[in-house]
Amino acid sequence: MAYIRFVRGQHGALFNDVQIKAFLFFLAFVSISLGIWLTSNGQAQSLEEGLRLAAFNVVSIVTTTGFATADYTLWGSLAVGLFFALTFVGGCTGSTSGGIKIYRHQILWTAVQAYVRQLISRIGWMCLIMAGCM
Repeated sequence: MAYIRFVRGQHGALFNDVQIKAFLFFLAFVSISLGIWLTSNGQAQSLEEGLRLAAFNVVSIVTTTGFATADYTLWGSLAVGLFFALTFVGGCTGSTSGGIKIYRHQILWTAVQAYVRQLISRIGWMCLIMAGCM
């Protein structure tokens, strides 16, 4: 939906969509964290190389394109475990990437938060709101 609104001239539609924001934040966070880890462990010569290697391989794993610029199994068990966990994260709704879509993770997170609030609160009724809709 956001892409269609963007093509029709609403240029802010891509960055106002909650799942696109979450997806881009998730990719940036994981890529930066892995890039710093690669640099600190000596797997990359510089921070720029670590960030580049991490970003390309993280996006490749999440979107299930199958490309790799390096053998990330040589990066250690942390990287292999992280890439395994990333296979469960997919793209946004409507994409052809594998894994569970970001919006479903957001719905799960919202439901878990509401459930925990309901357990803590004495009130038995909670209203779930996702992206401005009930």
